[in-house]
Amino acid sequence: MIEIICLVLGMFILGIAILFIFVSILISIVFLKISRHRGYRIEDPSIIGLNYEEMNIKTSDNKLINAWLVKSKGNEIRKGIILFVHGHYGDKTHLLIKFGRHFNNLGYDLLTIDLRNHGKSDDLKPVTLGLLESEDVLAAVKYLEEHILENEEKVIIIAESMGASASFYASLKTSKIKRIISDSCFSNSTYAITGYLGTLGVPELISKFSIKLIYYLYSLSLYRISPLDIIQDITIPILFMHNRSDNLVPFTEYVKLTNHRKQQGLERDKYYIYDGPYHL
Repeated sequence: MIEIICLVLGMFILGIAILFIFVSILISIVFLKISRHRGYRIEDPSIIGLNYEEMNIKTSDNKLINAWLVKSKGNEIRKGIILFVHGHYGDKTHLLIKFGRHFNNLGYDLLTIDLRNHGKSDDLKPVTLGLLESEDVLAAVKYLEEHILENEEKVIIIAESMGASASFYASLKTSKIKRIISDSCFSNSTYAITGYLGTLGVPELISKFSIKLIYYLYSLSLYRISPLDIIQDITIPILFMHNRSDNLVPFTEYVKLTNHRKQQGLERDKYYIYDGPYHL
């Protein structure tokens, strides 16, 4: 009888272990590897009354990033150039729908891009939560520098979540970014993953094991992808925005980033906290 109980118990533990590993691998694949090439929220900017030009921009690692360029209306003097950088699972329509008409009516040129593995851009899995995506931001800034910017003009970036992470990394490699408006960025990519999985009811133990699996499956250390570790090196002003009730990237991430900047004596930053039910 004892032998049967031990056998059943052993099989149960083995089953739990197999399920644990299976769920962790599935999470690793879905979060970083599965395609994000989905339908756009709008077919193109003309749907919201914006004239545009579609293009593919080549990155330093020879990949193609799809983009829409929207010029300021009429013969008005351009007030500036804004680059929209979406977050994880987003695309170039997201920020354009939110802010495109407003800033275009104010006299700004707009460039909105699909980061790699998203929209119509090249599929280069896995997603790296800002690390390699920074090359896409740099390519977009370089395009603007070579084709649009005049004299001492620089680019303003409006970015969300992973897009803000990518923009922070990019800003260390170019002098052509004037300021960054960051909405709901994480301090470290591990918190982005555990936060997202937590909302799905995934236990923290499985989340942490998934992070280790990601390293072994893709040779990608998520601990290295840490805006908090570089934020003090960014000399341009940043507007930090965050939803106090963010369901994916906790508000504590905003506190970590902004406190670290303040401790470094970086006094040109601005801060905006808003309330809403969701991440972004």
